[in-house]
Amino acid sequence: MKKLLIGLIGTILLLTGALKMSQQLTKNTQYNDLTVRYYLGMTFPKYNHPAKLYDEINLDKVDNIRKSKETMSYYTGFYKDGKLIKFEKYSNDNKVMDFAYEYDEMGNLIKIYKNNIEVGKPLQKRMEKKKTGAC
Repeated sequence: MKKLLIGLIGTILLLTGALKMSQQLTKNTQYNDLTVRYYLGMTFPKYNHPAKLYDEINLDKVDNIRKSKETMSYYTGFYKDGKLIKFEKYSNDNKVMDFAYEYDEMGNLIKIYKNNIEVGKPLQKRMEKKKTGAC
């Protein structure tokens, strides 16, 4: 059931993104309870998730990057309640990759997805399991 829900959320985000890409860009947008922002840079602090997006840009800059003949990248971040739940990397107008994050009710990161495939749990969770002897 959880995988179905995650797939449904991913589909909704994809459809929202497709709709967003087909419309004239005007401003950073709020979709239902998601806030969408655009950035030039991304890093994984201490090689860990969630990623940190930086150098926020406006939609005019995004539009220029999409139309540019020079290869340029930007990131689209989706936030819910101030937490990054997904980001997508674009090279000009082509999506290169995406990461999605699942949090527990306390706001702790519990799952990481790359291109809609679960790739792991946060480093802190793996460390806790080693300390407690859990597998």
